[in-house]
Amino acid sequence: MSIRLDGRWVTGIGHVVYPTSLEHEALSAYYQKDLVHCAVPIADPFVVIELPANTDGALATTAGGERPLAAG
Repeated sequence: MSIRLDGRWVTGIGHVVYPTSLEHEALSAYYQKDLVHCAVPIADPFVVIELPANTDGALATTAGGERPLAAG
């Protein structure tokens, strides 16, 4: 998939993370800890977009190297 990041198009790989998975629990914990201003609906899936390692951007990375871009 392609997303617009910092004014340019970046191609990455996206996948859906469903509420019953361990990955969903980890992403929920990330949002609840670091993005306290965001409501995290625990029953909604996440869309995770994995970007190339050389992608520059203003978004923070998690310890696993993923860049959570959006919830829900």
